[in-house]
Amino acid sequence: MQLIRYFNILLTGIISGILIGIWIGLNPSDFSFAAYLPVQQKLISDLYNFLPWLQVSALILCIISVLQHKKQRLVFIGFIVASILLACSLLIAQFAVHPLHDQMMNWTAGTLPAQWEPIVRESWQYQQWQTMAVLLAFSIIVWYSLSEPEIESE
Repeated sequence: MQLIRYFNILLTGIISGILIGIWIGLNPSDFSFAAYLPVQQKLISDLYNFLPWLQVSALILCIISVLQHKKQRLVFIGFIVASILLACSLLIAQFAVHPLHDQMMNWTAGTLPAQWEPIVRESWQYQQWQTMAVLLAFSIIVWYSLSEPEIESE
């Protein structure tokens, strides 16, 4: 159970750190389009396949934590909430953020769509929702992982 707790905290912490770093460092309103696009495209290409697997792994660990704490009602509910938040984050990424990022990966200064700004704003809004969901899940996971005593496996 200690390994599950450790890796649950580790993975959600890594995901939170990545998403918070994006939120703090890549607010599109702070960049011109010429500066924003290459940074965004590099970030997408680096994280597009990596981050979802981290999120799926964290979700699996959180679900395992749910199953391990069936007899501790408050902890059980906390891990259910964290699992739901991680699932929401993954769904936001797969069905909202990634389709918009797919569009952005094809942009150049010459092929920029006339209405590119609303697409960037929409992507940014989804990015913020995803970050908040993961950060809240991470907080719940840390709280319940560190505040509950070790229970014996059945």
